[in-house]
Amino acid sequence: MDLYEHQASNDDPVASVYSNCLTKHLNKILSELPIELKTALLLKEVEGFKYEEIAAIVGSPTGTIKSRISRARERIAAEMNAWS
Repeated sequence: MDLYEHQASNDDPVASVYSNCLTKHLNKILSELPIELKTALLLKEVEGFKYEEIAAIVGSPTGTIKSRISRARERIAAEMNAWS
């Protein structure tokens, strides 16, 4: 639980419900991403690897990794914009 979720749950029940819905929606979007996009994105954003490190891990060129991460971000943004 991050700081915002903790504050929302203590101070504003509506914000807490919204935060939970947002988290569930984001998890659904991530689960529907093709594995190649999801893997690259999570290695970058969650694990903090550099593009070159991700390329070595998955065995793809760095440019491909950058493209996959960009496409993953675009899909997430589009889905989140459609949801809100």
